[in-house]
Amino acid sequence: MTVRVIVTTLNYLPFTKTCVRSILENTKTPYELVFVDDGSTDGTVEWLKGIPNAKVLENRRKQHGPWAGYNMAIDLGGADYYAFVDRDMVVTPNWLRKLTSLLTERPEVGIVSPVLNVGPGEQSLPQGGPPNSHNVVQAFLGVNHGVFLSDVHFTYEDIQRLGRMVEERFPRQFIYNAPLWFHCVVMPHRTIEEIGKLDESFFWCDGDCDYSYRSLQAGLLLAVRRDTYAHHLWEAEGISVGAREASHYKAHNTSTGDWQRKYGTEGPFNLPDGKAWNDLLPNKDSLLLTE
Repeated sequence: MTVRVIVTTLNYLPFTKTCVRSILENTKTPYELVFVDDGSTDGTVEWLKGIPNAKVLENRRKQHGPWAGYNMAIDLGGADYYAFVDRDMVVTPNWLRKLTSLLTERPEVGIVSPVLNVGPGEQSLPQGGPPNSHNVVQAFLGVNHGVFLSDVHFTYEDIQRLGRMVEERFPRQFIYNAPLWFHCVVMPHRTIEEIGKLDESFFWCDGDCDYSYRSLQAGLLLAVRRDTYAHHLWEAEGISVGAREASHYKAHNTSTGDWQRKYGTEGPFNLPDGKAWNDLLPNKDSLLLTE
């Protein structure tokens, strides 16, 4: 089994360094590591080329954005599974083994994500609200009131401890969810064979929903592995996510109107067939794996 972990980058090297550290420390499953840089000017490419056994691709094509980078790595061929990881994500122990094992055990699933601190529906850890003994975020932070993870400064070690708590709290659980945001997802090559590569005409978030929708239309379900956690960084070495995304948008423009252009409805939460995302899933209950 060949698993290719793909990280696309564009400047903001501190985020990438933390992401790469988490992959190298928490991935015991054999894997290939591929980076696709989208034109960094801050030394990112030079740093990436110093990582042993990693392949670094530089996107010099006309089409830019994360989907173009992922497609470049897919075009290398020879992989059974592809893990797409944003350069501002931190993965935690056993992430890749668990995500690939779900795809092996449940062939009806076309894409799987760990639970995150950001994402739609079940893809995000429950946060905020009144005191709740089942709220893993409240248990982790030791508070008795609603808290949102975006309001808390996390160290790398904090994130790893939260990942272990999630792993212990929800053993072998998964749940269907739609759409999935592609901050950190794994899919088998058979998904790409069935529905094709990512649509490079989308630059930003609507591309996640486009591929989610195409998967469901092809009968491939989307799932979140509830005992596997990955964390979206909000800041790194003084760089805030707001400042970073503002320059990202300025460099590439937004995807405003992409969904409407392709599907004729206003935004990805208005599906072209008039249904809601949950209507395309068999149920919204947690299920158990046998592993």
